[in-house]
Parts: sequence; C-alpha cells; structure tokens
Amino acid sequence: MEDHAVIVNAPLQGASGEFENLHELGDQLAARVEAAGVGELDGDLIGEDLGILYLYGPDADRVWLAIEDLIRAASLPAGAHVIKRYGPPGSPETQIDL
Repeated sequence: MEDHAVIVNAPLQGASGEFENLHELGDQLAARVEAAGVGELDGDLIGEDLGILYLYGPDADRVWLAIEDLIRAASLPAGAHVIKRYGPPGSPETQIDL
C-alpha cells in the first residue's frame, strides 16, 4: 500500500441494488488503477447508510485521473464525494463533490 489515498464516499439511501452497484464499481476501479499502474483498491466499507471505497497509490492525482470517468459515470447518490489525500492520515486533502 502506498501513502496517497483516493477515498470515494457515497451516502446510501437503502435503494434496491445500491450495495451491489458499489461493489461492482469497486471491481471496476480496482481493474482500472491496476491496469494503469497507478495504485490499488485496498478495500471497502459498506454499511447501512454509507459506502466507502479506498484506493491507494504513490500519487493521488494520478489515481484520480485514472478513475474519474468511472466515478462520474457511476450515478452515485446525492452527497457523494471523493477525498484525495496527499500522504498518510493527517496529510493535506482535497474534496471533490460529485
């Protein structure tokens, strides 16, 4: 695992298929970042009201560029956002509202 992170946060509404859609998106993101050689999907945390996907790599901007089109096409619920963190926890972050 690398120091920089791209964290996808999606509030869940309890709609049919939300969990499956988020898992499928995670699979797509994993394939994309690995194919681009920019990082890896480290896992997810999907609960009742929030889904989070964790991607890591040496450069958060390169990870984001590799996955941005997939994220924007995913029709995530209102309030979804991405955090780009430039280093380990506590490092500077940028939020991208979707």
